[in-house]
Amino acid sequence: MRKPYTYLKLVALLLLFGGALAQKGQNATTPAGYIVTQAGDTLRGSIDFLDWDKMPTSIRFRADTAADFRKMSVHEIRSFGIPAVNQVYVSRKVTILEVTDRDYHIAPNTLLNLHVFMQVLLTGPKASVYQMRDGSQNGRFFIEKDGDLLELINQPFYRANDQGRFYVPGDLYREQLPLLCSDAASFRASNLPQYNETSMRRYFQRYNACFVGETVTYTSTEQRAQAHVGFLGGAETLSPSFSDEDKFERVRPTFGVSLRLSQPRRNYNRFIKLTWIVTPGFPIEVQSLYSSRTAHRPLHFLEFAGGSYFGRRALRPFVYATSTLLTIRGGKADIGFFIGTGLSYKRQWELEIGHPMLMPLIPLLFAPGNPLKYMFAPPRVAVHYYLKMRKD
Repeated sequence: MRKPYTYLKLVALLLLFGGALAQKGQNATTPAGYIVTQAGDTLRGSIDFLDWDKMPTSIRFRADTAADFRKMSVHEIRSFGIPAVNQVYVSRKVTILEVTDRDYHIAPNTLLNLHVFMQVLLTGPKASVYQMRDGSQNGRFFIEKDGDLLELINQPFYRANDQGRFYVPGDLYREQLPLLCSDAASFRASNLPQYNETSMRRYFQRYNACFVGETVTYTSTEQRAQAHVGFLGGAETLSPSFSDEDKFERVRPTFGVSLRLSQPRRNYNRFIKLTWIVTPGFPIEVQSLYSSRTAHRPLHFLEFAGGSYFGRRALRPFVYATSTLLTIRGGKADIGFFIGTGLSYKRQWELEIGHPMLMPLIPLLFAPGNPLKYMFAPPRVAVHYYLKMRKD
């Protein structure tokens, strides 16, 4: 039997190598973009784009004529854009309602003055829509109309009095919108949107369309999860009876297909995937009434995995956890819970080390005497190639 330390060394080397690349990648080439300075000059170059979950007060920009990035604040930049993702950000001074997690006896009334970058969702002739992300799920939305910038308030809070503690939705935007859109006679302002990017953008597209001869001049692209279909080929060393002593088998070719779903925005490195893999030629003993014989049947893997890439450069390491069903016609079926790893190039080409070890909890529960003996499994080494299912 081969020692499990062989597989541990393989995984450790891959993770260390990939981790070093991920750290180095923090200063790698960033998307092409532009900035408009407060003086009105347009500079083209590269922007250290992070798809922020909390809007910054400064960004890192490198002009085409410069060698290094430099930090530039909202006081220096009027706006900036990243054409590759169709996103535009503007520098704005805003007043927001501050709501904390403490109990209130009256409605919150503390106002904060901020100077931050906000994302432009829609620029229209009558009203424009902006989003200021503050770390919450949907952030805050602002409407610019007739030169005024107004926050659409949706800040829930808890109110406490002698009768107890009560949850208050704080969705004042439902009262604000009918008043803001009252100048469009044909617009059904009562059909209020949800407090999210998609609904707000569509709502004000319809509102601006009520004015004849007026057109929306800019609309941001909605950021959606990306689906990819993948094809893989490689070598498999795991046997159908991976929990037994004979789990270390010879190398066999393997191939399969997978469907991967990558998350948008700040979760862009996270993914889930479903993979079906076939490894032909496994010997099993087939019993008949009077005799038995050896037959060779394909081994099927059905894997459901969730994991994450690391870093922002083209070459990134990744780690995932998977639940795996192994079946073979005429033989036994097993379920395993594994951890896998690998390296990805532009999330299109991937070198994967599949199921090199069981999730640590499993051996500790079922083999407390010697968990290391059962923690490592013969890996699958495969190359994946992914194709995007929907064009942007």
